[in-house]
Amino acid sequence: MEDPDQYGTPPETETPRIRTGTGCVRTETPRNKKEERDMYRNTVKIDGMACGMCEAHICDAIRKAFPDARKVSASHRKKEASFLTDQPAGEAELGQTVEATGYHYLSSESVPWEKKGLFGARKA
Repeated sequence: MEDPDQYGTPPETETPRIRTGTGCVRTETPRNKKEERDMYRNTVKIDGMACGMCEAHICDAIRKAFPDARKVSASHRKKEASFLTDQPAGEAELGQTVEATGYHYLSSESVPWEKKGLFGARKA
């Protein structure tokens, strides 16, 4: 094993360091390097929504029932709500969530989701 540097950290265990012009040293950490994981787009058909406040109620109910839900959105014009999760959402749980808010659950589907790159191009 080599001698530790002036900071007391052995060279093979340290992260790359960048020396700035002011004499400070900062460690370099990779940015935006999230783990690639499988995500599912869950779409729920809902009847009874009439306005933006109805959309907000549905979104809040979904966030409460599915804490790992991301990108939750609802549209009263399309009569649907959609969100992303790590696992496919169960139809029974979605139905109970929608019915508990006073709206009518019609159907749902969960499909694998691919992140799109710049300008909507699919990542390879």
